[in-house]
Amino acid sequence: MIPILSIVIPTHNRASYAISAIESILYFENEPIELIVTDTSENDDLEFFVSSLTESRLRYIHIKEALSMTENYNLAMSMATGDYVCLIGDDDTITYDAIITAKWAKKNHIEIVSPLVVANYAWPDFKHRFLGMSHAGNLYIKKEFGSYSFKDSKKGLDIALTKSILGTEGLPKVYHSIVDRQLMEKIKNLSGSYFHGVSPDVSGAVGLALVSENYLEIDYPITIPGAAGNSNSGRSAMNKHKGTLEDDSHTKRFKNLNWPKLIPQFTSVETVWAQAAYSTLEAFGKKDLIEKYNFINLYAICNLKHNDHKKDIEEVIKIYKESKKISNYEFLKIFTFSSIFEVLALLFRYGKRILIPTASGGKYFISGIKNIFVAQKELKIFMLNHNSHKQIEEILINIK
Repeated sequence: MIPILSIVIPTHNRASYAISAIESILYFENEPIELIVTDTSENDDLEFFVSSLTESRLRYIHIKEALSMTENYNLAMSMATGDYVCLIGDDDTITYDAIITAKWAKKNHIEIVSPLVVANYAWPDFKHRFLGMSHAGNLYIKKEFGSYSFKDSKKGLDIALTKSILGTEGLPKVYHSIVDRQLMEKIKNLSGSYFHGVSPDVSGAVGLALVSENYLEIDYPITIPGAAGNSNSGRSAMNKHKGTLEDDSHTKRFKNLNWPKLIPQFTSVETVWAQAAYSTLEAFGKKDLIEKYNFINLYAICNLKHNDHKKDIEEVIKIYKESKKISNYEFLKIFTFSSIFEVLALLFRYGKRILIPTASGGKYFISGIKNIFVAQKELKIFMLNHNSHKQIEEILINIK
């Protein structure tokens, strides 16, 4: 019997988180799901835990050769056999509503269901550079949710290109979403791999935008993103998610790393996203879309956020001007506008923090939660006790 949903978890040296994620998913007994875990850890901690389980729905493999993050993600996706796939990190989990949604999507021929983040969890070791340990062990839940709408994938990609594809906002997602597995196979057939570049979540979003017409965006907690202290989210929160291409712990695992000359030659959240987007468009042969990519906006944001790499930014701007034959006036016009817009966005975020000066930012929160499995249980209790929030079935039944 083909599983309705494959939950896909690539992991590396993070057994303490992955064990909890595995337990939380296998907790859904007698459901037609499979859990794929590809482990590239240098130790046997997770393998030892898995060997103690007798669970046919778990497909685990331990690869001891050094793989990059993207190679691990590609391997994990290749093992999925379900009608739908849901890719998550090893510090995340799904809710039972993800299984309900996958069943509904198959019955109603919906290819992609992408949820907005409604509930998110900070592991006890999560630390923020400004708020310290204030988030640690907290589960956050939006006060209002339940809306939905169908989005045009191609329009979303066009808008994202003007914003330099800095993240997955406005795009269909494979990360934390319910996606028809045949779409992922289509991506692989057309481009050679499921994921390209150094950020699989951004690459997957761009790939899905290229092979799909539309997707359902739903404001409902069908997954729970987790943020652990030594995750990419944790590094970003401490402003440590950057470095040189040669020495960064994330990029140095990539063999023959292809880093486009028009992207600043250092790693940061923004440049990693840009490289993945560029690599995916290149793999699909979409030179016309690469031409639409707003490099100047990328440079402006990097200039504001990463002044310690000013020389790298100045060098890539020079290369861009020469290759695009753009005048200083035209360049500065766009660069200045992007800089002002980014400064205003930062001021808005800081202003919001001042008006709501708490770690929760005005959300519901439950504290003292030790792992993602407990967070999953606490969210279920919360949903049952708050009758003002519709259950997922009540929402899905009204979607046409």
